Amino acid sequence: MAGLRNSHSLKFLIPVIAVLTVAVVCEVGLRVYHFLKEGLSVRQWPYRIVGHYGATTLDKDLGWKATEDYSIQRTETSLEGRPYTVVINQDTNGFRQFGDLKSDKPKVLVVGDSFTHALEVSDGNTYYSIMGKKLNVEIFAYGVGNYGTLQEFMIIDRYLEKIRPQIVIWQLCSNDFMNNDADLYNASNFHNDFRERPYWLNGQVVYILPESRLVGFRRWGYKYSQFFVFIMTRVDQLTREHVKPTIEEQIEQLDEHHHGFARAVRTTSELLAIGARRIAPAQIVAFNCDIAEPYNRHFQRLAKQVGMIFLDDVARAVQHSAEEGNDVYHADSTHWNEKGHAIAAGVLGDTVKKLLEQGSVAAAVNVSD
Repeated sequence: MAGLRNSHSLKFLIPVIAVLTVAVVCEVGLRVYHFLKEGLSVRQWPYRIVGHYGATTLDKDLGWKATEDYSIQRTETSLEGRPYTVVINQDTNGFRQFGDLKSDKPKVLVVGDSFTHALEVSDGNTYYSIMGKKLNVEIFAYGVGNYGTLQEFMIIDRYLEKIRPQIVIWQLCSNDFMNNDADLYNASNFHNDFRERPYWLNGQVVYILPESRLVGFRRWGYKYSQFFVFIMTRVDQLTREHVKPTIEEQIEQLDEHHHGFARAVRTTSELLAIGARRIAPAQIVAFNCDIAEPYNRHFQRLAKQVGMIFLDDVARAVQHSAEEGNDVYHADSTHWNEKGHAIAAGVLGDTVKKLLEQGSVAAAVNVSD
């Protein structure tokens, strides 16, 4: 009998051990692949294990943040297949660009999501770097992929007194509405990266991991296992793949008659108003990196309500150039390559230049809500 029990135990243990072995091998292989892709030396590997995802790292306050002291050189490709070299550097606080605090030049703080993180172009080819050199101003730029309005405000709030900018450029994106509402974020397949983030709910910051299944296991996995994240993300995407119409299609059809989107608009309105009060008396220039509707129309209305200058022509200028046959997008067909960034810099630069020439800007002061 003992031999029989041992035999059954062995039959059970063999597949368990096999699965665990495969998981460990895949985890190690995936991490080594990413470490080598990032150009990290072996000595750096132990410091990039927990919560590290290349240019971003998990963070208890922000959900995730730009990886500090991060550098990489790689080849990217434009939408039309043109390869180009990209050199990316993030400083000790994760900024793509951090100007001279002691300079007498006007200071411009730029905050946004992946379009400001700008991992598709080199440091000197971002829209804010081009604009800064042209206008001779000090640029301080922080962006992170898939950030929502609250996370962007938290960055502004954290660095406002230190930088004391005369102008804040707040880069918006249509997916901000999804990112500002946990239910919409969970329902979206395209805009969801399934990570825990802070949300503005009933007048306070709360932390929610929108996906309700295996919450504790997911938190552990996102911190310690890239292979787990790889598998679970694809499972999550597959479960939403056949949902029709998508949440985005519903919103495009119903606009604010969609209760979830109406709630997200109200939340975004509150956050922009809080941001405007916090930043005053510095001038805020807001722009949307795309022109998708109904999102762009709401951004324009909400920004103007709180006294922001809203530029509707940044994304339009890039798109117009593409329609004329110019190669302005990255291979992902969404983000800009260096030519797209140059166009955006020109449009933004015209407005910032006028503000500076009019002398209608003042440095942000210590104002808290």
